[in-house]
Amino acid sequence: MILRTPFTNRMPILAPPDRLHAAACSDRLGEFILALSLNLNEKIQPITVALKKFSGQYGTRWNEMMAVSTTVAIPIVIVFVFLQRFIVSGITSGATRE
Repeated sequence: MILRTPFTNRMPILAPPDRLHAAACSDRLGEFILALSLNLNEKIQPITVALKKFSGQYGTRWNEMMAVSTTVAIPIVIVFVFLQRFIVSGITSGATRE
């Protein structure tokens, strides 16, 4: 009931792209809070929770946070570069009618 109120009050007045963005952001926040509260093992926590640990009460350790973010992003970019041809062909084949 608590989470229903923002969606019923704000969602109808938003444009469709904004509606999608609001739903995606609330989904990501829900995943973060769920992983933060239920996951007690640090070895299997998601990267969002691990990055949050670099931000403390007295400041943020930006150097370490950017190093971990880059280390996590590099394999994703490499996989995308090699599979880009298949990703684009899949997107374009779904856009045409046969």
